[in-house]
Amino acid sequence: MAFLTAAENIALPLLLTRAGRSERARRSEDLLELLGIGYCRDRRPAEMSGGEQQRCAIAVAVANRPQVLFADEPTGELGSVTADEVFAALPALVSFADRVLHLRDGRLEDTP
Repeated sequence: MAFLTAAENIALPLLLTRAGRSERARRSEDLLELLGIGYCRDRRPAEMSGGEQQRCAIAVAVANRPQVLFADEPTGELGSVTADEVFAALPALVSFADRVLHLRDGRLEDTP
């Protein structure tokens, strides 16, 4: 949401789980740091670069620890340098996954 800060956007889905204020703040902070955008915690989307916005969106997507996360061209609108930053953020999250699948050329591949 354009009127919320990065930290507030990440905390928003946690309201659905009825997480307490301190838990929402801690989870937001942890994800911002993990994705390398801790310095953006008080910025609104219009005050962030495309890569920062995309990493914030990834944090929002994983805030509730979803069982499945679909990332369809997460860097499609970004330049190569910014895309590299986003891809670097995604491997940081992969370490928490039980399983990673890739869809390549119409075939589903399990990543060892």
